[in-house]
Amino acid sequence: MKLEVIVSSYEDAAIANNIVDNILLCTATNLMGLTANISTLKMIKRDFNLKVSGLVRVRGAGFNYTDLEFAEMKEQVKDLIANKVDSLVFGILNDNFEIDKIRVKEIVDLAKANQVKIYFSSAFDLVNDVDKAMDDLIELGFDGVKTRGLNSDIELGLIKLTELNQKYQDKLEIIATGNINYTNIEEIAMQTGIRSMTVNASIRNEDHTTVNNGIDFSYLRENQYEKISPYMLNRMKFILDNSLFLKD
Repeated sequence: MKLEVIVSSYEDAAIANNIVDNILLCTATNLMGLTANISTLKMIKRDFNLKVSGLVRVRGAGFNYTDLEFAEMKEQVKDLIANKVDSLVFGILNDNFEIDKIRVKEIVDLAKANQVKIYFSSAFDLVNDVDKAMDDLIELGFDGVKTRGLNSDIELGLIKLTELNQKYQDKLEIIATGNINYTNIEEIAMQTGIRSMTVNASIRNEDHTTVNNGIDFSYLRENQYEKISPYMLNRMKFILDNSLFLKD
């Protein structure tokens, strides 16, 4: 079972390093993730033996980018590759909610030239024609795709996740993502047959210097920010490692 955790900082990576082997590095998880600082990647690769997937996303909201945004994405890809990222995670769509094959291929070619694996992000969950999108990813040479079963709640997308895994698992790694936690992770694995998951194990911490003098820098609730919980991540890892229902 492959368990990957979302990491937003060097401190998060230090926590994850003692529990899992794979991380998804990004920042601004409140915006569903943006490309992380290269300095963070450098420190992680220097100090830890973690396989790092780097998210490539220049802004929040959707996945249909301007020419300048796309140029920025390509530069981010080059920087991530130059600093030893193990894989890239990204998604680009056109106005018709289809995979933008022309632009995507440019990034795929950069990655493949440097033996870096590529995964399509959960932008996949926005496509209209799932089978066409999967065929496009296979044709483009993707290693896998992250999805919550085309639903905002992964527990409501389990039927679609199961269908995708049964139909495409021999051609693409199907990676479940979304609101996965220790209360549902075993059930999701059991019902779908999926053996790769990306999870968010963060909890809310407090920094009392967030608000003062009528000025508020909060982006969650007052004084709060997110950081990985060792307890939550360890519990998910323990459940997967010790489940009687997930033994091969």
